[in-house]
Amino acid sequence: MKRDLFASRSSAENSGAVPWERGMAAARALRSRRGLGSDELQTSDLLALLGLNAGVLEADSKLDWLPAGLAVRRDDQLRLLLRARDPRSRRFELARVMGDLAAAPESDRWHPVTRLKTARQKAQRAFAAELLCPVEGLSHFLGGDRSEDALDAAAEHFDVSTRVVQHQVGNHLDW
Repeated sequence: MKRDLFASRSSAENSGAVPWERGMAAARALRSRRGLGSDELQTSDLLALLGLNAGVLEADSKLDWLPAGLAVRRDDQLRLLLRARDPRSRRFELARVMGDLAAAPESDRWHPVTRLKTARQKAQRAFAAELLCPVEGLSHFLGGDRSEDALDAAAEHFDVSTRVVQHQVGNHLDW
């Protein structure tokens, strides 16, 4: 996995200077290297990419006060504090951690996931959106239908929030 993330970093660095382009390129490179295609990514597959078990996606109400999520990497171990409570939001937050692991310098040990609008956070969000709900797969699934029902069905299919689907459609699909 580490090799796949660092290979994704290389793809991202060569994709352009805009953070969301780097994030999308890294997610596409990871999907390609892992043979994931452009359809939905099952939660079990997402967890397997990081070598984690399903327990990390269980919400802990004691952590609601956290202002941000955080991953700390030490050697080959990853410690996570996910802030989100909703299962889909926790998947997205975990995918953002992966995006940060792919984009941050290898020497970085702390990987924050915040609401800030920094370049780092923008790249994380774009990585997570493309990893969980790839534009190509979303376009195929929707088949040109932008109705509310179609967007909700796509969110269900890709196991992301409707907001992620709306973002992908609004920013990347030009029908």
